[in-house]
Amino acid sequence: MRSAITLLLSAGKIVLPEALVVLKEVDKPVELAKSFLEQFPEKHEVTQNAFHIIDGSISKKKTKKTVPTKIKFEQKRETQGVSRKEALGSVPHRTKKSLNITSSPQTNQGKLKELTKQHKQILKTKSLDVDQTTHRISTSLDDLQGLHNYESDLVVLDNYIPIVNFGTTVGDLINYFQDRYTRLSRMFRHRMDIINITKIKDLSRTESQISVIGMLTEKIFYPGKSGRIIIEDPTKDKELHVIIPRNNPSLQEEVLQIMNDSVICVTGFLKQETLIATEVLLPEIPLSRNRNHANIPVHVAYLSDIHVGSHNFLSKPFERFIDFLNGKYGGKKLQALGKQTKYVMFGGDVVDGVGIYPGQIDDLKIHSIRDQYSEFSRFLEGIPEDVQIVIIPGNHDMVRSAEPQPSIDYQYTPELANFENIQMLSNPSQISIHGVQSLLYHCTSLPDIINNVPGLSINRPVDVMKQMLRARHLAPMWGAKTPIVAETKDYLVIERIPDVFHGGHIHINGEGQYRGVQIVNSGTMQSQTSFQKSLNIDPTPGQVALLNLKSMKWNRLMLK
Repeated sequence: MRSAITLLLSAGKIVLPEALVVLKEVDKPVELAKSFLEQFPEKHEVTQNAFHIIDGSISKKKTKKTVPTKIKFEQKRETQGVSRKEALGSVPHRTKKSLNITSSPQTNQGKLKELTKQHKQILKTKSLDVDQTTHRISTSLDDLQGLHNYESDLVVLDNYIPIVNFGTTVGDLINYFQDRYTRLSRMFRHRMDIINITKIKDLSRTESQISVIGMLTEKIFYPGKSGRIIIEDPTKDKELHVIIPRNNPSLQEEVLQIMNDSVICVTGFLKQETLIATEVLLPEIPLSRNRNHANIPVHVAYLSDIHVGSHNFLSKPFERFIDFLNGKYGGKKLQALGKQTKYVMFGGDVVDGVGIYPGQIDDLKIHSIRDQYSEFSRFLEGIPEDVQIVIIPGNHDMVRSAEPQPSIDYQYTPELANFENIQMLSNPSQISIHGVQSLLYHCTSLPDIINNVPGLSINRPVDVMKQMLRARHLAPMWGAKTPIVAETKDYLVIERIPDVFHGGHIHINGEGQYRGVQIVNSGTMQSQTSFQKSLNIDPTPGQVALLNLKSMKWNRLMLK
């Protein structure tokens, strides 16, 4: 439709609202606009009556389809549960009203009058939440710029699909850690600043400085004394004791920041089968690398932890966000920003779930998980169909709690199967938007990391996510509170360096960057719960992070 309007405006025509109704409903608006210019070259205003006398009929506008995606996964895996196609059979199809215009002006006169009447009524009644000014459809070229008119460019790079049997034997656990060690070791071996790398099994007495790669299994530190750590090579079942000298307090502090089960590289001198460390390195994000950005100023909105179904769910800020995406919230600057926001990322916990924690029943407004997802779907109905949406699960969603989590099954969300602009992906998953690669992870492991790394705080989620990037792993610690599935491949390794790292879970908004990686922990649409209050957690509800993929700069939308 926008191309047709642009064509008419470029020819100096005035497009009346009644004509916009017709252009919105027809199948080929550009052809209709061209026919108008050919048959009415002298006519100044574009009206519905002019469209009536144009020969030919125009079928209803077809539903838009999303850009095809490339889903990458391992062999011998199968999709669980109900497919999108199967789920569609249980809900009415989401479609627009049809409008058929023929060459006879009388045929559709009643329909057009009714549509025009409804359209004018909408223009009178729909107002903005901020300044209460009347919202009108603009017919100027300047106002049409950025009205979600960018072509979709979303490709799925990594999407976990579970196997039937997993993590049932000691052998599975061994394979899991061996895979982690092998892939992260490879990152060290490709670095130019590390020389003389020696395997633990090949160590011998030498006066030369050596580097050893191992998985950190134990840390022992006492104030004023040298620290001791143990690293092992799980592929050869070998371990090495490492001394962190007390006369190197900065190194001791750095080692204390490293999470157990991280793969590290220790440089030092061997003394009686013990390595005296001079340097300890993490896989890290390289300082020098290609950093991607889009060629157009398209924006992405990052949300998580909506918690539909909870008594504490804040519907008003969420509705304001949907108004924002429709270009109907705030002043001109906010409206323009909304029109440029083409993508929405939901980072998990879109509903509050059922049976997640003891006593949750008292906190629920909607007691059925199906009804919670139905209510969430009802909100999404208000988002324009040309806005692309990605949803990953969190610990409150109807998926297994162990990570990696598969995508939310359509048997619980049949209404969402009806949205062709929605991608349901796993936690974690990785996508590319206009060439900008984004890592999506609910960040259930954040509390584990905060509790085990000195100096980190739940009020500074970006600092915690930096530690994940440094370790190149989303949940390094095995046996902590974050449940992890032991498969033959560790899907929580950050092998592909993202341009954007999106997390959630703790309900506190924060943006930042680390070595060129843009980091966002999106806030929430839920007010403070009694459980959060008992832990002195002060959430930041009603805040949405927006990233310009061309400039890679952040904006924060305050909706509360």
